[in-house]
Amino acid sequence: MQPGTMVCLKGLCINPVLNGEYAVVEGWDAANYHWKIRMLNGEEKFAKTENLAVVQVPTCPLPPGLFQLNSDLQHRNKLASSDESPSTTAPSSFPPSLCRSRSDSLCDATSEHMSDPAAALSSEMTTVMMRNIPSDYTGLMLLKLLDTNGFNGSYDLVYLPMDYNNCVGFGYAFINFVSSQAASGFRQAFEGFTDWGLASDKVCEVCWSSVLQGLEAHIERYRNSPVMHEAVPDAFKPLLFAGGQRISFPAPTKNIRPPRLRKKAIKL
Repeated sequence: MQPGTMVCLKGLCINPVLNGEYAVVEGWDAANYHWKIRMLNGEEKFAKTENLAVVQVPTCPLPPGLFQLNSDLQHRNKLASSDESPSTTAPSSFPPSLCRSRSDSLCDATSEHMSDPAAALSSEMTTVMMRNIPSDYTGLMLLKLLDTNGFNGSYDLVYLPMDYNNCVGFGYAFINFVSSQAASGFRQAFEGFTDWGLASDKVCEVCWSSVLQGLEAHIERYRNSPVMHEAVPDAFKPLLFAGGQRISFPAPTKNIRPPRLRKKAIKL
């Protein structure tokens, strides 16, 4: 694994509530023989190699083979213990075509999509992962960038994870669009993008998100997350939109625990 790799926690017995949570690898701690990772809420932790599953984010354009992503998704189901085997069913938040076996004929796809598995996949995806964003970028700056490049009203969710302690971004964002066509247009427009409006040599990469797909999946993921706690500044939270206007995030369905600011990385 390399710094910047997105991973999913699995097989944790002491703290099983974190199974299925995502994090970004920051580096290898040779003294502890653990990976140093940063959770999406900004917390630093240490984890063993066997408790991390690499989240494969397809590069652009999508390579042949519709089912590579599906096989990667199987490793991200929540595990109660390290002895448990991953489920063979992809999360229900993904389109039905992502949950089918290799032998399935994708009978509801068009004949064109049947001959092009990558097209069948991309035609149902609306969420992209935008990478190599300058760390100085804020959520407001990202929204302005989207709007000035013609995407106002085309997206309904934007989330730029930030480090609570240092108020800087982690360099990536998740954006859900109102249609797969809008998402594909965004990928074409921002792949290789460099005009950030500030001094930066970052070259943007845009890929389909293999973490979550679709608006509802993101709402369910974040509505009860610590990132939505009242103590978290509004600028750090996922943003919802309708018709180009920001709207309120749906209310949580349970008590939200407050985020823990980084003091010392926790070993898992």
